[in-house]
Amino acid sequence: VNPNEAINCRFLGPFSVKVYGEKLKLPNGKKTMGLLAYLLYHHNKPIHREILMSTFWPHSCSESARNSLNTALYNIRKTFQSVKEKPDLLLFKNECYYLNPALTVITDVDQFITHLNKGRRLDLSKGLESSVEEYNHAVELYVNDFLEELRYEDWCDPIRDNLRESYLLALNRLSYFFFESELYSIAINLCQKILIIDPYLEEVHQRLIICYYKTGARDKAIRQYQKCKSVLNEELQINPSEQTTSLFQEIMGSSHDKVF
Repeated sequence: VNPNEAINCRFLGPFSVKVYGEKLKLPNGKKTMGLLAYLLYHHNKPIHREILMSTFWPHSCSESARNSLNTALYNIRKTFQSVKEKPDLLLFKNECYYLNPALTVITDVDQFITHLNKGRRLDLSKGLESSVEEYNHAVELYVNDFLEELRYEDWCDPIRDNLRESYLLALNRLSYFFFESELYSIAINLCQKILIIDPYLEEVHQRLIICYYKTGARDKAIRQYQKCKSVLNEELQINPSEQTTSLFQEIMGSSHDKVF
């Protein structure tokens, strides 16, 4: 699809919309921007008016919520029309709003999921090496969490959590591949990215400890073990596993050429 003949939406990181190649000036107000994001994210299905009202104005009476919805939708249409005279963005039928099917919508989330799913299928059917390119594409698309500026919108939470878990899965498979390929510097970078998001993954700590050691950074390997121990103790009230502790003791008690 030619991007200049479509609506391009970025949800992974700062929310942005391009309409036929021209960047859309987002509407003012968190609710209106959130509603626009919601409609674009759900671009492939109609959404009942009552769902929009209860999602964005859950504490308002029906009449007030309907007025707020109509005002927000008017502003969204106005924003969209300011770019170019094209078909109406939103259509309304059977109490449902939906994006005009004449418009092509491309989103980074859809692309991310497509690459991730293709990577997983290849990983299962042909092995990890065959899936690396697809996992890489997925990881590159994940600039930041889903709609980071709408951090407190409830509807975003399950989507954000699911996408983050999928991102971690891709990072983990990639880090394992580069670790097994003895490309330790790349594996280190990927492990660090994982632990920024989820510092409790002991298996990733182990991988990072070995990577540091293999690249001659024994001091960093030791510090990584201490970080692992600290986060597990302080946050989960557990100790590192025997495997992690044994790994640390080997590093402490051996010269570089005798470990692993």
